[in-house]
Amino acid sequence: MNKIDEFDNNFDTDEVELLYINDRPVWGPDIYDLETVVEFRNNAIEKINSLINGGALIIPFAKNAERSVLIFLNILTGKLLDLKYKVHYDQFLCYPYLNKPLPEINIWRIHHAPRYKNLNIMMENWIKPGSIAILTGLDELFDKDLLKIPFNIFSEFSIPNVQFDQEIENALMSVLNEIKENNITKKAHHVVCLCDGWGVPLPFDLLSKILDQDPDTLSPVIERAYQKEILFWIEPDRPPSLLVSNVSEAYALQYLKFLSKEKLISLNDYISIFEVIDCKIQDERYTALKLIQSWLVNTKIRYSISSEKFCITQIKEFILKNWNLLKKIAFSGNSIEHLVWSQCLAQVNMFNYSYEILESGLNNDPKNIFLNQYKAHLLALWCRVNPAKIKNAHTAFAEATNICKNNIWLWQARGDFEAKSGNRMGAETCFKKALEIDPKNIHTLAARADMNLDYGLLDRAELDLKKADIIDSQNMYIKHLKGRLFFYQGKWHDAEQEWEKMLISNKQHPFALQSLGNMARERGLWDQAQVYLNKALTFDPENIAVLLEIGVLKRKWGQFELDMGNVQKAKEFFSSSFKILQKAKMLEPENPKVIVEISSLDRLLGNIETAIERLEKILLVWPNNIHARHLLALCFADQGLYIEMETQFKKILSNNKKNILVYYSLARINIIKNNISRAKEYLRQADRIEQSLNLPIPKKINTLIEKNRILKLMNKNEEL
Repeated sequence: MNKIDEFDNNFDTDEVELLYINDRPVWGPDIYDLETVVEFRNNAIEKINSLINGGALIIPFAKNAERSVLIFLNILTGKLLDLKYKVHYDQFLCYPYLNKPLPEINIWRIHHAPRYKNLNIMMENWIKPGSIAILTGLDELFDKDLLKIPFNIFSEFSIPNVQFDQEIENALMSVLNEIKENNITKKAHHVVCLCDGWGVPLPFDLLSKILDQDPDTLSPVIERAYQKEILFWIEPDRPPSLLVSNVSEAYALQYLKFLSKEKLISLNDYISIFEVIDCKIQDERYTALKLIQSWLVNTKIRYSISSEKFCITQIKEFILKNWNLLKKIAFSGNSIEHLVWSQCLAQVNMFNYSYEILESGLNNDPKNIFLNQYKAHLLALWCRVNPAKIKNAHTAFAEATNICKNNIWLWQARGDFEAKSGNRMGAETCFKKALEIDPKNIHTLAARADMNLDYGLLDRAELDLKKADIIDSQNMYIKHLKGRLFFYQGKWHDAEQEWEKMLISNKQHPFALQSLGNMARERGLWDQAQVYLNKALTFDPENIAVLLEIGVLKRKWGQFELDMGNVQKAKEFFSSSFKILQKAKMLEPENPKVIVEISSLDRLLGNIETAIERLEKILLVWPNNIHARHLLALCFADQGLYIEMETQFKKILSNNKKNILVYYSLARINIIKNNISRAKEYLRQADRIEQSLNLPIPKKINTLIEKNRILKLMNKNEEL
């Protein structure tokens, strides 16, 4: 019997003492017996061994299971060490970012991995054959679709426990009763919980400054609270410092929820923490950075405290209001701090600020591969709201791929960018480069299939999806793309099956719910579409794509009711759509799709001048936005400004002579003008174009519906 097996046999699962990690207690029940944990260990090692070319073992867990996860990780790590693996360990408690381990490391354990903003970029540069990352984190924080590297999911610890919530609540009431007579302990507990609810323990010296207490006076207070298990000292190995936490993050989060019921807490409650941070002290800079990125990591926690006071727009306002202070903190850090601050600011669409910090980092460290890589990603994001940055993004990708010539994920990202910029051949070249590095890389095959689906090249997309399916038939993104392929082919049942399979694995999967909602809308199944999309919004209230999809649903539903003569119902749907889209606009003020959709509603509600004003503004920034230009032309037609209308349509056709919808619109307008012969000519042109194109089935159906509407209108006018 080796030492590890001996440890397994002697392990006492009835032990009720708190489990500590870096001197911090991790509260919660032991929900599995030893025999089960050892079985889990063996299954995990099997999954690790299957990642031949490197990848990640993802271990999401419910908040009641963290203690069990840590016990499991200790047993798993012991076995891996026994198998001669070199293991490195990181956790969010210490550093707000990840640093690459030593070259000889082949197992990288990262606890609370989703909270690290540089997780993806670090994984993309570290994973290679023989390298395995073990990533743990709260189930609700893991967005596995963002992780591009190969991975296996170990989901045994993601079962919630209602009884645990009650235990936490009971403990909270007990502590609040204990500290109500001691003002300093009460204040210390409050400030610690404000941070620890987000997984951020406070440096002791920083806590002293926040409370305006001499450290020598505060120290015995914390010590007494420690003896009563109210507050805890943490002494992480790196950096050498003293932190203060409470009994667990779940406890602190319960405290924040409890507090918000009596008096709404907001981000303003945190200003006193940021104001006393000393930029020269690393741990204090870390506190600021960890708080910002923890606020951004997931909407569910923020909404559970206060949906109004912790939304993305409020975080952005907080950053803007305190920018001079935050900028000073960000600029005082090292290269990776610059990187993570830049990523945080990009998430709230503060691209100018994000780029400023990134450039500062590059000025100090011009060859840093992570900064150069993220610069390309940042500019690609920025292009979505500012096309003037497209040229800069092309240059940044060229520089980054020159520095990191064999980074498959960077070539893939460059391919995605080229595809979305309309350069399909350039994208093909980038995807080819990526596949030369790894011919069986499922993510690159998926990315190329995604591009070909967007371009309507269904046969090419199908070939890549078949290859990817052979490599990993359980890959969620491949299932999503297969669903899209079936949808475009008109195989509704097959598409529904693929997306439903995704929901079996993850009932919250946004792609599956959004896709099912979109397909139901396209088929006119309004109620069914609403159920899917509302469910998606419940899981992620700030998902722009879902908000936009619901807005479109409500508008089209309203138009259907209008066609049926139900004017009042139509207005109700239009009003509902407007509210939803306004929320999306608050989250992303410059999102062109949202602005065009709001303009479409303005037109339907008779606010033609407002719609024209919006559309003309967006076309100054996005002159090639076909949807905006087409809608502007229709608005001019509504006002009888036919010369202006024709000018807009000519601009569209100068770039794309095969735009069927333009010919249909021209046909409709000429019918209204009673120029039937001209309308018929436009319809004939549309028919010729439609026959020359291999349109996906949903687009074919939509063109047939539009043609049928025009013919009905034409027959009605001819009868008159």
